[in-house]
Amino acid sequence: MLHALVSTVNFLLFVFTRMLYCSYKIGFCLIQGIITVLPYLYAVVSVLVNFLVVFIEALIIFLTDVAVFIEQLVKVVLSILEAFNKIIYGINNPINTIISGLKLIPMSIIAGITNVLNLITGLLSFIRTFFILLGSGVWFLVLSIPLVAYNVILTTATIIKTCYEDILNLLYMALMTAVHFVLDVPIESFFGLITFVLLYLIVKQTRLLITSRVNLLKRKLRNWYRLFVQPRPQPRRERQPVASRQPIHRDKKEGVFQEQDKYCVICQERLKCVLLLPCKHICLCQECQEELRYYHEMCPICRTNIESTMRVYF
Repeated sequence: MLHALVSTVNFLLFVFTRMLYCSYKIGFCLIQGIITVLPYLYAVVSVLVNFLVVFIEALIIFLTDVAVFIEQLVKVVLSILEAFNKIIYGINNPINTIISGLKLIPMSIIAGITNVLNLITGLLSFIRTFFILLGSGVWFLVLSIPLVAYNVILTTATIIKTCYEDILNLLYMALMTAVHFVLDVPIESFFGLITFVLLYLIVKQTRLLITSRVNLLKRKLRNWYRLFVQPRPQPRRERQPVASRQPIHRDKKEGVFQEQDKYCVICQERLKCVLLLPCKHICLCQECQEELRYYHEMCPICRTNIESTMRVYF
């Protein structure tokens, strides 16, 4: 009783220890999974942040160029308006100019020519700024796609490499855990399991051998008993008298023999339709085979023990 109680307590302690071990492994796998996923999330967030920083810097530069272009455009427009205002003012006040003196005429002409030159200079500066802005925008678009593609490819390769290394580490850890788990099992348990399997196979084979021997002995005893109890089956076909037999030719003999070969070897009246195993002789009809079971189970041709029979059809 005490031994059974101690065994029960040891079994409960073993089950409780394995439950704690399984819960520890599950928590360890969850923590490892979180630790494995966090670097990938951090890498993806870093890539997105770098991409946004590069894009915002390029956008700021582009917007700065646009602001400069707009500022220069406003200056050019103001210069054009001022020039037109001065021209109109100079045209609308010729009398004042003539009255002011002939010496003011050259100054007005010089001022008008200067304004026209300033207008042309502003237009040229506007055109130059426009082409510069157009080239900068196109160059930004051309460079942004390769840079983004390069960063994406580099980041993807880094993530794949990190994932591959992490998977190898996890597989190595899982393999080592499995090895340690197997090595923790006592060696006597393995020998006990092997002994149990061998004993089971030996008992099974011994049981099959004993069963087959007992069945064979029972069949022999039953045949021996029926040998004395059941009457021997006799052929029921009447033989023809010798005087009534007439000679036949060779072809007719072969036909007669082939015809007689179709009948049961015991009754000579019904067609053969039972295959005997394992000798594979077809020599009995169904009725004689049923009667033969009560007499002895041996082939009437080769005297081999009959293990099973099979009905055949011609």
